[in-house]
Amino acid sequence: MKFKNIFVFVNKPSVKISAAVVGLYLIFLLATAPASILFSNIKLPPNLRITSVSGTVWNGRIEHVEFSGIQVGSVQWVVHPLALLLGSLSVDIEIKNKAQYLTTTMKLSPLKKIQLEGTLFDVDLALFQPLIYGMPIAYSGQAKGALPHFSFKKNDSISLNGKMSLNAIKLISPQQQEFGNFIIDFNSINEKSIKAVIRDDNAPLKLNGNIDLDHLGQLKLATQFSALEENSSLDKMLDFLGRADEKGQRQFETSFTLWH
Repeated sequence: MKFKNIFVFVNKPSVKISAAVVGLYLIFLLATAPASILFSNIKLPPNLRITSVSGTVWNGRIEHVEFSGIQVGSVQWVVHPLALLLGSLSVDIEIKNKAQYLTTTMKLSPLKKIQLEGTLFDVDLALFQPLIYGMPIAYSGQAKGALPHFSFKKNDSISLNGKMSLNAIKLISPQQQEFGNFIIDFNSINEKSIKAVIRDDNAPLKLNGNIDLDHLGQLKLATQFSALEENSSLDKMLDFLGRADEKGQRQFETSFTLWH
């Protein structure tokens, strides 16, 4: 019995050390593997196209990404090795398309919770025009923001903090109409909902509103808006959305489910 106990005591640490060495070796193989090999063995969705993959799985780059007709641009990533050793995934991501960009650190826990930290972006909204393909609408504008924290686990938790500005929003067709600049402030008191306040920034369209999104995907939007100038082309356009009240304000409320 004593000999058996000594044998177990001696060999348990050896097994742990061997497992750690094997794990580190596998991580090393993954880190040094060419990124092109990884993507060549992954079946991509039919609406996703990538070209010119370089670098390694650890530190790589895709020269051009197209998703559902949207020209995303180049994507570069760097994996944090320490996070892998702790059983999670943490990746620095940088997306560039000429003057447009998005940078963030994405974290994925074993519990399938996604986090984005330190997100910065400046994007031309016309980039997303293909999403409304077939509709007789064209628009322009710029979205710029700083979102220090976002986390999401489906039907369990959701939170977002930061600020986004929508600049020079303009309808191009079927008629030209300027709407102006808007600011959205995101705030999460807990991890069960996102609350956002929308307001105009001295825009032709005077707008105030609130957005509530909970962890179950229930979204509520309530806004009131009016044209800065009465009897303007914008004021006449707003008539299609309903009659104004005594103060010249129009109300719009809606709610729907983003996911189940």
